[in-house]
Amino acid sequence: MGNKGFTLIELSIVLIIISLIVGGIVGGKSLIRSAEINSIVSEANSFYAALNTFLDQYDALPGDMNNASQYWASATDGNGDGEIRDNERFYSWQDLSLSEILQATFTGDPGSPVKAEIGSNVPASDMDGGGYSLRYIFAATFGKTGNTIELGSWTSLDAPITSGALLAAKEAKLIDKKMDDGVADKGKVFGIDSDNVAGCSAIYSAASGTYQLSNADITCRMHFWLE
Repeated sequence: MGNKGFTLIELSIVLIIISLIVGGIVGGKSLIRSAEINSIVSEANSFYAALNTFLDQYDALPGDMNNASQYWASATDGNGDGEIRDNERFYSWQDLSLSEILQATFTGDPGSPVKAEIGSNVPASDMDGGGYSLRYIFAATFGKTGNTIELGSWTSLDAPITSGALLAAKEAKLIDKKMDDGVADKGKVFGIDSDNVAGCSAIYSAASGTYQLSNADITCRMHFWLE
């Protein structure tokens, strides 16, 4: 008895099934990524609310608060200058935790060497590999001065901030549009690359504020200004 091969109809059915499976996988990944983008908007807004609530209750910024230890024995006092800098970046999340404004636990320990440990001394994002820092930024770096919430990835074992790229330019713009004006270097939401130069957005060029949507690489991190 001879071997029976696949007919063209059978092969067509197999190819259709394969294409449906592949399409389902790709579509599923797209839905997951979209959900992660939306989670960033929710996370950033929740941190805005937490920081404003803390400021209203204690008349100070978390981490920078110079009498935090009077409220919580395990807290470390900041210098009260209104700038969340140096190790205050880590004290801030612990203050928000100890005050129970954020329902999470953070160590407040800067580490040695000083480093951001996502999920330990700084919060993790629902986006895989992402984390948040609080820090004061100088105008010389971004053309704007103030405290920010920064979203990025963990760049290295001794990085004190989450300054690595996490998003593609089109994703950063989507977050910017949902929360602000969609312009990379204006308003309360900035989208920049991991080296503070053009890559995610054309911040330092004549076409200021234009997200580089043609670049599909992961080049962006986000800054949410505390205004």
